[in-house]
Amino acid sequence: MIRSCFTLAVCLAVSTAALVGQPAARASHAIVTELKAANEARRDVMPARDAGADPQFRATDGAKALPILRKITLILGELAPLQAPADQQATIHRQYQYWGVMTALGDKDAAQSLQSAAVNPDPDLAAAAKSWLTLGQWWANSTDAAAQSKILDNFITVAHANPASDDIASTLLVMVNSGAANDDLRAKALDTIKTCLTGPVAKNALDALAALQCQQQIE
Repeated sequence: MIRSCFTLAVCLAVSTAALVGQPAARASHAIVTELKAANEARRDVMPARDAGADPQFRATDGAKALPILRKITLILGELAPLQAPADQQATIHRQYQYWGVMTALGDKDAAQSLQSAAVNPDPDLAAAAKSWLTLGQWWANSTDAAAQSKILDNFITVAHANPASDDIASTLLVMVNSGAANDDLRAKALDTIKTCLTGPVAKNALDALAALQCQQQIE
């Protein structure tokens, strides 16, 4: 009996030591507080999400923005497992967004993370990863029409395979409005929305465009 009690005490002591040696998980409110501070720091260096489409920004300020963006993606990765499923999905989408911006600034690890996420069994997350990887590459090549043409062609294939995806529609809209090397590429991205996509974001964008064109004709 004494030997059994001694053995149990040793096991408890070892277990306690192991727990002491592991860092305790942070509460979600502490993580959110740190995330807000990191986002404030990011806004000081990179006020707009699509600043990566500007070659001058990439050359002069990209290196200053990258460490902050990396910190934000790590915080988001820590926060996501603590959330309810719906909030977790939104947080993962935000992480992909920042990886896309980092890809535009030349971060190869971010691009690799999106490539890995693009094979996620969840079709929504896979489409989001493909979208942000494409947008990061699009912005990174904002002065190279030939490279952007290949990027867009590859993404059109993705659009045909996911016609109802709002992530893909949103990405094409950004490509129309931000970072295109020429007007032909903008027109091709817009035509893809018109001919391939059927989701709410695509429909709302086309309705808004039709209303604008009607107003212009009236004027």
